[in-house]
Amino acid sequence: MADVEGNPDPLRILDRAGLARAVGGRDALVCLVQDTVDAEVIAAGAALRVIATMTITPEQIDLAAATARGIPVTTIPPMVTEATADLALALLLAVARRVVEADGLVRAGVFPGAQSCRLEGLGVSGKTLGLLGCGRVCRAVARRARGFGMRLLYTDPRPPRRRRSISTRSRCPSCSGRRTSSRCTCRSGRRRATSWARARSPGCGPPRT
Repeated sequence: MADVEGNPDPLRILDRAGLARAVGGRDALVCLVQDTVDAEVIAAGAALRVIATMTITPEQIDLAAATARGIPVTTIPPMVTEATADLALALLLAVARRVVEADGLVRAGVFPGAQSCRLEGLGVSGKTLGLLGCGRVCRAVARRARGFGMRLLYTDPRPPRRRRSISTRSRCPSCSGRRTSSRCTCRSGRRRATSWARARSPGCGPPRT
């Protein structure tokens, strides 16, 4: 059994001073992404034996200060990747098809008719989708976008030796443009260091038949 005390006001984020006061005399600290656990907060928790952050990477925690005290820091697995990708596609469809606007009109008693072009919106099938980075969420979004037959372009700021690839069935806009099954990774402009790729990768490759 444990004596657990949480933030009494879930609508208010504790500042550093408030977090330092709350951690005093506690054995464990469970923090969220908005909580900054720096050396001052860790020092205030003289009895701390573990810090558990509800984030994938402990970027908001002073690991050096925790290590100096011998306090282990735990993280969570990437459990929200699929949910984040779902919401990204949901927002894309809602904006393109004007879903929120249509919902508001219907609730206000306005219905222009089934064949009206007033809320026609835009289709997403066959369109080009630009993705920033090629991490877990990006690859999950890419898998969903392929279901709409979308052309995928991505940019990744990491060095070339670590740059990942994303599958697309369209031609590369920066090279010869030939459709080929070989790797096509080229740079589009020196200023942006943007890469367009057709290589098959575990996360973004074409579906197997």
